Amino acid sequence: MNGSDHSPSPSPTADLPRTADLVVIGAGAMGSWTAYWAQAGGRRVTLLDAWGAGNSRSSSGDESRVIRSAHGTDLLYTRWARRARDHWLRLQAEWGVELFVQAGALWFGHRDGAFEDDSIVTLHAEGVPCERLSPDELTHRWPHLGTGGGLRFALYEPESGALMARRACQAVTGAFQRAGGSYGLAGVTPGRAEGGRLLEVVDGSGGAWSAEAFVFACGPWLPRLFPDLLERLIRVTKQDVVFIGPASGDFRFHAPTMPAWVDYDAAYYGLPALDDRGFKLAP
Repeated sequence: MNGSDHSPSPSPTADLPRTADLVVIGAGAMGSWTAYWAQAGGRRVTLLDAWGAGNSRSSSGDESRVIRSAHGTDLLYTRWARRARDHWLRLQAEWGVELFVQAGALWFGHRDGAFEDDSIVTLHAEGVPCERLSPDELTHRWPHLGTGGGLRFALYEPESGALMARRACQAVTGAFQRAGGSYGLAGVTPGRAEGGRLLEVVDGSGGAWSAEAFVFACGPWLPRLFPDLLERLIRVTKQDVVFIGPASGDFRFHAPTMPAWVDYDAAYYGLPALDDRGFKLAP
């Protein structure tokens, strides 16, 4: 399965309807799904993005993200992650595009009684498959992974893995269009308001879109859109993401041979090589 036939086709802004029940600004993970479910629920939705779904300037871009159910003692997020996984599996089969790679996910535990052990208790209570592996068991399964640095154990989630980030944003936006939604490229800002209610958003040329409601799913761009409200509240940070290419013929670091992993205490994570792009490391 691939995403070549499921990429969205943005309409010229001149062809987009100028009124809608809902206008969503931002076609990343939050915006594309909001638009999709609202359209599927019977609302007339217009989705706008300055540079396109999954673009490289968005926080939902890049190749991959970890999907996992371990969230310490937080039962809500564990259940939410499993529900999301069910949706990914169902929709990738329905749409014929690979969105979820079940490579598994490892958590490196350096001390007992911390996040990883709390997660094991929650996962067992919810019936989510998981294992507690000793360093020797970890080396036996994945001999190319190091077990130094005071590693005590690893939590393994076999049903977790990697999401295809950019492809997913594009696939969801394409499905939104097939459901009848309108999608276009436009960098917009809040426009007229009345009685504390926003009436429209406008682009640089003065084109306006009005709606009963608006959703601004713009991630790190929000302080620029609402400087008075958010400039001091949201502090945008940047992290380096590194892709490392294994030697030719070395598939030890490719999915599904290598799982995704997270070192919670060290605040680093990694993903296996997907689509021959090398494996990923990031803080």
